[in-house]
Amino acid sequence: MKLLTLLFLSFYTLFASSMSPIITYLLDDSGTLPDTTYFESNSSVNVGNPDRGLYGATYALTKQRDYNAFEYAKDKGYSLVYASIELDNYLNTQTLDPEFLTIIENNLIDAQNAKIKLILRIQYRPSSNGIDASLSIIEAHFSQLTPLLQEYKDVISIVQAGTIGAYGEWHSFTGEFADTDLNYIDNRKQIIELLHVIFPEKYIQIRTTMHKELLYGGSSYYREESNIAQLDQETATENTTLAKIAHHNDCFLASDTDEGTFVSDNIEYWKNYMQNDSLYVPSGGETCANSSFAACTNAVAELKRFRYAFLNDDYHPDVLDRWKVEGCYEEIKENLGYRFVATNLKTQMLDENFTVKLEIKNEGYGSSYINYPIKYILKNEVNSVEVTVNDFDIRTLGPSGKISINANFKVQDIDSGTYCLYIKIAEVKLSNNNIWDEVLEANRLKCDIKFNL
Repeated sequence: MKLLTLLFLSFYTLFASSMSPIITYLLDDSGTLPDTTYFESNSSVNVGNPDRGLYGATYALTKQRDYNAFEYAKDKGYSLVYASIELDNYLNTQTLDPEFLTIIENNLIDAQNAKIKLILRIQYRPSSNGIDASLSIIEAHFSQLTPLLQEYKDVISIVQAGTIGAYGEWHSFTGEFADTDLNYIDNRKQIIELLHVIFPEKYIQIRTTMHKELLYGGSSYYREESNIAQLDQETATENTTLAKIAHHNDCFLASDTDEGTFVSDNIEYWKNYMQNDSLYVPSGGETCANSSFAACTNAVAELKRFRYAFLNDDYHPDVLDRWKVEGCYEEIKENLGYRFVATNLKTQMLDENFTVKLEIKNEGYGSSYINYPIKYILKNEVNSVEVTVNDFDIRTLGPSGKISINANFKVQDIDSGTYCLYIKIAEVKLSNNNIWDEVLEANRLKCDIKFNL
């Protein structure tokens, strides 16, 4: 029987409990009692997490710059920005210039270097005027963009269907996409399918629930009530395009219908549709006008209802200023998407394993829509031991939910010494005081863990 002594001394202010005494354990076959550490929550810290929050706009990937605009976004506190690929100069030609593709690549590299994630939209009509590109032109352009977008796919957080309609927002269609065309439904659907080929693992946000039902459900015309394409636990996990269709509302709180986002003859039907889908796919968007619906009380309630992950921090300024005056701007900024909080940590020597159990809760409005890799790290100045958590999907942690992330370090892999224990959830910072380690880019859970072998 091995004799192991573990000394735990907690001295960081991140712990809600007072300074822990030195605790000595004897390792035998029956194990030892766990040591518990409690954490102090703080909603105002570590707000700049990836794939959530207030985002910056507009950071066009087709604009040539002699500086890294995404570093500027980072300095403003953004981790997410709206980035468009503007193709209005290529409406009548199938070939994109090599120089044009180089500009896009340079901007993708800049975003990667700045550690900024993108809400990507391809569009041909940057205003309410103009015409849509033909489907053959779009297919040719997508084919040329595919290698580039796939190479830098990790920079792209989510994709908006875009491409057709004024502003790429799926209204005021022309040509093959107008409802006067006999094949307009199939033509519009083809845009989603083409994007899914480029980004098979990413969510594609469509502008309205009615369009989703028209393309993939039971509606024979836009606005006809049907819920065949509405997601459930089974269909949301299937390897299909449907499972990857999410929603963006670019007139959030502008009116009772959000300016046509929900049809006026049955508003609640389509709101309930989106609310259901938001259990499985991300919601986001922007405000477009101030209204009685934009008051803080209703805004927060609606953001929670639809589990919003992100909102435009540039538009509409009247709404954003109102939220600052009424006092909910900071709350919204902090709670869009996920907000993970460590509550307690249990560590224990058991059967020649150093076991770790961290309980975290989600205090955000929504869930993570990325399955971030998770690992624990034991580290000191000389040694580092890592354990990857393979049996946990962070996306399953919904609003107000709690879950334990467990791992075992094998004693044989640990050299004698004093260590700190970290958890690394990609680049996600927990909403606790004094927990983030900038150098390691991980959350420091406990230090002065001493192994005497």
